[in-house]
Order: sequence, then C-alpha cells, then structure tokens
Amino acid sequence: MNKKIISTILMFTIMFSMGVSAYANTYKANEELNSKEIEIYVYEWITKNYSEHYILSDFNITMIDFKNKNKNFEATLMVELKTLLKYDDVEKLPYFIGLKNELGINKLDFLESNKQFELEKYNNIKKNNFSDTQIKMVKENLKNKYSDAKECINEPTLLTLDIVVKGSKGDNKDWDVYVDEMGKLYPAKKYTPATTKELENLGKQDLIAVVDTVKSLDSEMAMRGYSSYDRIDARDYALNYSSNGKNYCKCYTLYGVDYSKWNNFEYPYFSNACHNDCADFVSQAMHEGGIPIDPGNWERLKDGNSSYGGEVGWAWTYVPSLKDYMTSKGYWNVSNFSDCCAGNILLTSSEHIGMITLNDTVTHRYTAHTRDRKNYQFYNNSNYEYYMIKGN
Repeated sequence: MNKKIISTILMFTIMFSMGVSAYANTYKANEELNSKEIEIYVYEWITKNYSEHYILSDFNITMIDFKNKNKNFEATLMVELKTLLKYDDVEKLPYFIGLKNELGINKLDFLESNKQFELEKYNNIKKNNFSDTQIKMVKENLKNKYSDAKECINEPTLLTLDIVVKGSKGDNKDWDVYVDEMGKLYPAKKYTPATTKELENLGKQDLIAVVDTVKSLDSEMAMRGYSSYDRIDARDYALNYSSNGKNYCKCYTLYGVDYSKWNNFEYPYFSNACHNDCADFVSQAMHEGGIPIDPGNWERLKDGNSSYGGEVGWAWTYVPSLKDYMTSKGYWNVSNFSDCCAGNILLTSSEHIGMITLNDTVTHRYTAHTRDRKNYQFYNNSNYEYYMIKGN
C-alpha cells in the first residue's frame, strides 16, 4: 500500500472520528469497520452531487442507527455540513441568469429599489395589462428570492440531512442512498441540486409561472396577507430555537431532540407534548414575525375550545387546526416549492410542519421541532404543502 493511500485513509479516519456518536461504541469490531466505510461513502456521495454549485466544508457525520442481518445492513446517519455558493455575486446564480434572460435585462438591482419599470416592459405583463398592484406582487415575489439568495453569497450556511444507506458489506457500488423525512424514505437523488442549465431554465419557467399566477388572482386574493408580518424575524427565531438534536425525547420514543435549545423561558415545556411540538414551534416563530395572538382561538394552551380544527381545537399546537386557523384568517396563501422563501411554511404531511429558513435557489431548507432539525434540505415533493405569509 503506497503512502498516498495510507494518508487518504488516515484523513478520513480523522475527519469522521469527531462525528460519530456514542452509539458507535456498541458496534462489534466488524461493524465498526463497516460504519467507517459507510461514513466515507456518504461523504463521497455528497461531495460528488453538491460540488457543482457549492464549496463544502465542516462535515459532521453522526451514526444514529445501524441494523445488521447476515451480509445486509441498514445505516442511518445525520449529516451536517457548511455550503458556500461558488458565485461571488447573486446576479451570477444560474437561476437569476435564466430569469434575466426571460426578462431581457442584464441586472436585477431594480428589485432593491422603488423602481418597477423593468417589469412593466416585460411582454407577458404588457400584453395582460397588469395593474400596479399586480406588478408589485410579481416584484415582491422576485425580491424575496433575490434577497434570500444574496444573503448566502460569501456566507457559509448549514445544510442538514438524515441519510439512510442500505446494502451488502463489501459491495458498496450497489449501496442505495435515501433521505429520511420523519420516518419516510425518499431516494437521495431527488435531493441532488439541479445542474447549471437546469437552474437557468427553472428561473425562466418560474417567472412565467409567477406572472400566470398573479394574472389569475382577483383583487380580494391579491390583498390577502398580514401587513405586519416580518418573515425574517420569524426565520431568525426558528434558527435560534432549534438545533440538530442528538438525544432521545423524554418518553424515549424519538431520536433527535434537544430541549436545551428550546425557548423554555417564554414557552415552558409541557409534558403532554413530549417531543410532538412542531406546530407549537412554528406558531411561536410566526408570532415572533408579527402574527397576533387571538385569545381563545390561537393562543398557546388556551385555545382547546376554539372552533378551528372542528371538535379538536388547539389551533396553536395541533397541525390540522393550525392550518385551518391560518387559512381561514387569510394569513396563509397556498404557494409552491419555488416561491416559498424564508419565513414561510412547509407541511411535509398532515401531521408535521416546519418553517422554511433558506432558499439560495440551489437548495431549499427548513427548520422544525418534533425531530429537531435546523436548515434541513427538502425537495419539490408533490405530497408536500407550501404556504406563503404575504405582507401587503
């Protein structure tokens, strides 16, 4: 074995020794060796699939679970890393290049000013005789994406995934990689960032879709929203009071909780929840963003008899009732994967909710409780629901 191979093995050994949890101590000798192989395999898979747009650093890979039967295994690993966009200017992002090509302009800096004449000249807007309000809505949509992505330029950001690897020992060419979304497994290739060309085309298609959506809205729908909502304040609250938990909950039924990171001062822990506080957490963040408490209807632990959610109530802490309340009040507007930026809402199922905390146009990420996760990547899943909280 030559010196280069030996040094490579040592590098990986050092790299991952800090990221393996106490669970690794329970492995038998042959499983311990296999766990290292799996960690290296995951590292290489991410590096291969994410490096077109990102400089990757600060990997931390934690083995959560390892099941071994005969020659087959299933391993679950929590992966944390920092991503730094390879673009030194937001205007150079492929998504915005495609958008500019569709608009027929060279710069998008008008989005950060009071000007909107660039949009007024866009053919799809001119031919539909958009009102000033409709043009403002298109501009606001683009501005949110632009400002969120701009924040990520020259700034490393956290990306988290729970990766599941299935396969046979010694046959890593055929190992299957999945992402665990609250117990549901999805092929990891669905999370792989799009290519440069695909992102350019996406920017173009998204602009066309936004214009079509605004064109179809009546004046009442166009004005729905909550004028005092600050989506960045809501996002920052979510990021401040969540983490990538590595402990079991107090009822020992779910891995991935860290109560010490919760806002226990303003919102004390209540035992009935144990770990099931995803709606409670999102309600806290939305309230921090400006959505007002509605006594008896949307009020933590005091809205059990509210009419929202039918006989269930509990609009602050129960996902279906929270959705019912927010849509009925007109605070949430149905949206989509591309348009939802930081401070908006993601439902990965009828029972789990998170707050979107990053959209750099290459990947989208959310932050949540129940299984505490911070800047967890999600993809355009047709079973997910997206809601935008629009300030007027």
